[in-house]
Amino acid sequence: MNPERTPGLTALMTRLLEIVRRTQAPAAGAQHLALALAEGDDETARILGAALDTDAMPADHFTGDLSALLRGGFDQAARLGDEFVATPHLALALLQPESPLLTYVRAGVDVGALRADLERAARAIARSMREA
Repeated sequence: MNPERTPGLTALMTRLLEIVRRTQAPAAGAQHLALALAEGDDETARILGAALDTDAMPADHFTGDLSALLRGGFDQAARLGDEFVATPHLALALLQPESPLLTYVRAGVDVGALRADLERAARAIARSMREA
């Protein structure tokens, strides 16, 4: 995978650092990544922001292994056959069955449909990357 071809990740990492600073957390955790993804201005933010109850998410302490989630984003990209990691891949990693963040998915949200929407968003990014 080419780390230089990472759509939206620079802005995501900037938002992640801002959230960690704002909450004065000792380290970045899974919930910070989820908040950063949901606060973006792309399709992933629209999908994830509507599905997660970010107000209930504890942003002031470390939850989950951020490095494992980042590896999970690479795994999701590889699973979809993409040569880059983009925000939908990271959101898919957050929504794996073992993720503690699933408890913050709003009532009535179909997690399978949510994952399908994120996969469609990843495919749309892949198409635009191939055409660029």
